[in-house]
Amino acid sequence: MVKFIFGKPIKSLEDFYDREELLKSMLSYIEKGQSYALIGFRRMGKTSILNVLQQILRERGFLTSFIDLEVKMERGYLDPVSFLRLYNFSILEDYFNQVGLFIKLKHLVHETPSKIVLVLSEILGRLKSSSFKVQSPIGSLELHLEFEKVLYENRNRIEIEDMLLENILKLPENLSQEHGKRFIVFIDEFQFIRDLKAWRKGIFHTMRSIYQHQEKTTYIISGSAVGMITDILNSKDAPFYMTFMPIQVKPFSQETARNYLYEGFISEGFTVTKNALDILVQNVDGIPAWLSYIGQKCIFNANEQKTRTIDEKIASDVVNKMYEDSLLISEIEKDLTKLRTVTKTPRILKILEIMAKYDATSPSEIAQILSKQEGKPIPQSKILQLYLERLLQYGYIQKESRGKYIIADPILAQYLKRKQTSNST
Repeated sequence: MVKFIFGKPIKSLEDFYDREELLKSMLSYIEKGQSYALIGFRRMGKTSILNVLQQILRERGFLTSFIDLEVKMERGYLDPVSFLRLYNFSILEDYFNQVGLFIKLKHLVHETPSKIVLVLSEILGRLKSSSFKVQSPIGSLELHLEFEKVLYENRNRIEIEDMLLENILKLPENLSQEHGKRFIVFIDEFQFIRDLKAWRKGIFHTMRSIYQHQEKTTYIISGSAVGMITDILNSKDAPFYMTFMPIQVKPFSQETARNYLYEGFISEGFTVTKNALDILVQNVDGIPAWLSYIGQKCIFNANEQKTRTIDEKIASDVVNKMYEDSLLISEIEKDLTKLRTVTKTPRILKILEIMAKYDATSPSEIAQILSKQEGKPIPQSKILQLYLERLLQYGYIQKESRGKYIIADPILAQYLKRKQTSNST
């Protein structure tokens, strides 16, 4: 049954839509040890696929863990200490939860070393005095405790970092061997490990080598910074070449988008006209999250008008007013803030705005408009190409054809266009 859930990934199979064949195919190979990479732009439902896969696999008796590499990027990049903590604490907390020990660790990622030392010491004391005898999680906690002590005392940490890195990468395999069950590790926004290159030379080789030699651990990764994750997965020189089977997660087709909206309205007790569906689908382009958003908005409008029919007037009203809605504005501005944070240049956003306002698709068009705005020539072959490449890397634009670029999310494009039009009046 379709539920219009917006703002958070789906976690239950019963709320899932259209990707059933993909799930069925992936599950049969995951159980045999195949690792996958889900690649797609924002709001396509990648995290929802990870969540539902994890639910099904846990129900089938597999050990699983979910690591979100973006959630703790407070500085706009993935720093090594946060990575080591997040990776280790995610695996350990999820593991403890599955064996009936509800030990919380993920919240410690940005705590001070002194606080973490106190918490880990208390947890280790409880575990050692209990009947819990599995050695690898205890050993991982002990090693992590020593790491935090080194941080607290400001001692040289290179050796302990190397030991901890190897330990946490091998932890899922050790747990799977101790329990006789396959361990499935889900890593969301995997592309941000690229930030770790400056920390450890050869870290990708280390990770790939450990991943590929594990017999009872499978990895399912995802990435919305399409250019970045493609670079580290797909070329022969890429650090994780041939490590994961890539799957492109695309927007729904127009037919699927129409069916999604239709079934969602019916499940809530509403009927919907053909013209209304046409208007909604044409303005959202099959992106699952935005379909849920406009579905909810149509239902709210219909309830206010005390009608059980979503007609052309309601659909048009939702489309025309959605860019004034605080929820949509918040979501889009959050994306733009992330872009400013990771790229650290206001000109990147200016290029997006030019592409949206003027429907500029070629570097020459963009360079001409940007030069006029800034009052100085912009060399399209050098500086501009660098900016376009970064927008491609982070998944904000896509290459439509040779020398032609478009904004990947039509809602973002329309929002920027309307915002500039409003500001200029």
